[in-house]
Amino acid sequence: MGHTTNHPLSFQFLDDEAAIQWLAENETHMQTLLSCVTRGDLEGVEAAISQVPQGILAEPLAGDILRHTKNLVIILIHLLKQAAIAGGAHHLLCGQLEARFLQHIEESRAVPEVCRLADEAKRTFCRQVAVPRGRAVSDPRIQRAIRYLEDHLNQKITLQQLAAQAGLSREYFCTLFHQQTGKTVFAYLRWARVQLAKEMLATTETSLAAIASLLGFSSQSHFQRVFREVEGGTPFLYRRRAWREQGSLF
Repeated sequence: MGHTTNHPLSFQFLDDEAAIQWLAENETHMQTLLSCVTRGDLEGVEAAISQVPQGILAEPLAGDILRHTKNLVIILIHLLKQAAIAGGAHHLLCGQLEARFLQHIEESRAVPEVCRLADEAKRTFCRQVAVPRGRAVSDPRIQRAIRYLEDHLNQKITLQQLAAQAGLSREYFCTLFHQQTGKTVFAYLRWARVQLAKEMLATTETSLAAIASLLGFSSQSHFQRVFREVEGGTPFLYRRRAWREQGSLF
């Protein structure tokens, strides 16, 4: 590969040296934007969008302005994902958002469309930070267990693992967990998986089968059954309503 640099806003897999140079020259703007995303500051993100530095459409070294713009936005999307995760957004959801934005960016045929997707990505990743994860609990031991549970929704989680995170015996952990959350550990796990599924349904085009697999359900039918039990409706109807209310991202 061509250009190699240790600059924090560079990606060594890119050959577009003009894109890397632009990011280096506009590091202050990028850091301000990413900081807003990490804080979930939508007003700050909107301000950053309105103040985007000049030069994003400067002539690329290779002469391909569309490819040059896509390369810039590819880097941007990855940095937005990292900033959102740092702010508390779920890594599984952010990974799906990144994949979908990158797919639509690569499918784009014109620079204005790529730029529109870039701005929508800034807003979308920022919004995920504002989405509450879990239910408020006062005991830091249960907080640690819940954070571990939510970070491993796609894996098998045992009571012993969660109790160890809390530093409690399994029996006392189950009692305290129910006191703090109003749910059994099993019920909370199902609830948390469905809450993350709702975000994926509303903000990505990920299929129901893929969501089921990502979130540790044994099958799509199992996912649909649990979703209906928790939410009172089907994932398909939830997605259709969410997209109608907010408009499809893509």
